[in-house]
Amino acid sequence: MVKKNGAKKNQGKANWTVTVYMSADNSLAEESVWAITEILKTESQIRGSVRIEVLFDSNAVGMPTKVFSIPTTNGTGQISANMVKRLGRLRTLGEDFATSNGSHALPSDAKHIGSRPSPNGDKLENAADSRVLKRFLTDTLTVRKNNPQLLILSGHGSGAIGDFLSGKRAQEAISVRSLGGTLKEVIESLKDQNHEFKYDIIGMDSCLMSMAEVAYELRDSANILIGSEGFEPETGWPYKEIIPKIKPSVKPTNLARIIVDEYIKYYAEYVVAGTSVDLSALNLGMADALKESLFDLSEALLKEFGAKDQSVIDAVLLAHWRAQSYKNEQYVDLWDFCDLLEKGCEVGAIKHACQRVRGVIDGSGDKNGKDSNNSPFVITSKHFGVAFQHSHGVSVYFPWKESPALDEYQKLTFARDTKWGKFLKTYVKVTQRESRGQLGPKVEEINITAAERPLIIPVQEDATIGIRSAPDTFRAMLSGREGMKNPPDSFLINTVTGEAL
Repeated sequence: MVKKNGAKKNQGKANWTVTVYMSADNSLAEESVWAITEILKTESQIRGSVRIEVLFDSNAVGMPTKVFSIPTTNGTGQISANMVKRLGRLRTLGEDFATSNGSHALPSDAKHIGSRPSPNGDKLENAADSRVLKRFLTDTLTVRKNNPQLLILSGHGSGAIGDFLSGKRAQEAISVRSLGGTLKEVIESLKDQNHEFKYDIIGMDSCLMSMAEVAYELRDSANILIGSEGFEPETGWPYKEIIPKIKPSVKPTNLARIIVDEYIKYYAEYVVAGTSVDLSALNLGMADALKESLFDLSEALLKEFGAKDQSVIDAVLLAHWRAQSYKNEQYVDLWDFCDLLEKGCEVGAIKHACQRVRGVIDGSGDKNGKDSNNSPFVITSKHFGVAFQHSHGVSVYFPWKESPALDEYQKLTFARDTKWGKFLKTYVKVTQRESRGQLGPKVEEINITAAERPLIIPVQEDATIGIRSAPDTFRAMLSGREGMKNPPDSFLINTVTGEAL
């Protein structure tokens, strides 16, 4: 937490509160139960040094959403013997959780909210609902707002575009935009004259969430964001290894490094099965600096694309092609892309802008420039395995073609504030292939856009391990157009023979 005057509270004696929000009304239910049992195994180690609140939303019919408070005590601070029974322990330990059906919802979510009611019919308990998230976080912070705070959001993730913490019905999913709004409302409701509240760390136990867009959306709600640029195995975070490391004296930045290290160390054993992982910790205090540097790059690119400088267009295409990518090539590692573009482009403004973006990300910026006194945006970034080895900590949306997803992207604050959304619109238009042939007296143009349908993307080719990423509204499969990155929207036919040119 941060005082209103900006000074850090003394965290040397304060016990951490870890809030884990598990949206498991989906394929992650069993893995989430496993995670809770792993957390319970740490009780004897943490005692009173960490307080953990876990909300678990099951996919079992008739099973209400549960909250587990760990360590499980009888009010005296000692673990009660009758609470540690091995048989049906989670059934007896969890308390039912629901929020009022009439509770406040964010205006932007009004058309999407549709949580299932709890057994009594007038309460909501679906973790995919922003109102349930808001109520649970408010309840937890009201009691423990003076403690250092680690919030972990566990479930399916799709990055900046698509569903987040989705349940069985996609229309209930929380988006990145609604997540930012919900957290702002929670924090605003807990402000008083002496304190300005922020989560010390928000951890994303889900796929594809270490993105510039996500960081920018959450910059007013937390100091550090932990997440993966790529896909995350369904097993998720190794809580049994992480929780005991959360000592009262550990500082947020050090804890973030510990979490990243423990995660990579845990999955290093799975490399023999072909598993690849990555995890990063981002300094959200530098989100505005990253926004400004990307704004400069967007403006430089827009200028050259507007002038139809083919050498620049080709350099961007090649850098885009070669850069570390994620989510079926919808996202790219921002540092890697800028590094490749800087090396392949001869325009000074673009090279300088790329240098500045990389400098903000890794802290190597010009010591005499506007970013000279800033810390790196990426606190730490690690990977293991072949698939994500060119990851440097933060990705950005970078599609190959026009789609409903690109239209949805324009609504993000980051897309507008950086002009990256405007550049992407220009990019896909300028680089789109033209139709084969030429129009003429006997040639007709047929306009057609292939329909998009959801696609589940594997971790890597031939991999069998599950991932924490579900189909979403905007993820696209190029039906009949797989042969080109950015195919034409039309083709030409001979009106006499009816044949395509």
